[in-house]
Amino acid sequence: MRVFVILPLLALGVAVFQETILLSLTFDAVRVNVAFLFVVYGGFFLEEREGFLLALYLGVFMDGLLSIIPGVYVIVYVSVFFLTRWMSGKMNPGKPWTLALFSFLVSFPEFLVLYAAYGIFYGKDLSGEFLRIYLPQAAVAGIICPFVFPVFDRIAGMIHGERARSINKI
Repeated sequence: MRVFVILPLLALGVAVFQETILLSLTFDAVRVNVAFLFVVYGGFFLEEREGFLLALYLGVFMDGLLSIIPGVYVIVYVSVFFLTRWMSGKMNPGKPWTLALFSFLVSFPEFLVLYAAYGIFYGKDLSGEFLRIYLPQAAVAGIICPFVFPVFDRIAGMIHGERARSINKI
């Protein structure tokens, strides 16, 4: 029960941290999308209900902070969570290179949904932003996920009252 009280607070903290502190520490196009990495982590290593709620809360808070199209981050994050959950049974998430490659590849649906949404609602073409923003952001997600997933594992362990968890048990 304690987990379901902490999850919204964690999601809000992650969204605010990403859009305030991390945003000021990043370069123009090279952004760290911690919320997205939490969703991928949740799909691989959290229980299904916890991971789904984390993805849902992160989507709601990111929509509230960033989106001018309501619900776009909820759709993206919940979809990425279910895709990750499905793939967790088909690949070994204990190997860092598989996590890095998967995090890199699964970050593209976010661009595709935003591309479609901005095209439908605003008639704006985001294809020029792909190489400038989304490809570097996907590369950053792939590069740093093997380093931040152990940190997320510690956070998940603290939430569950465990001394240590290991994502390499799989």
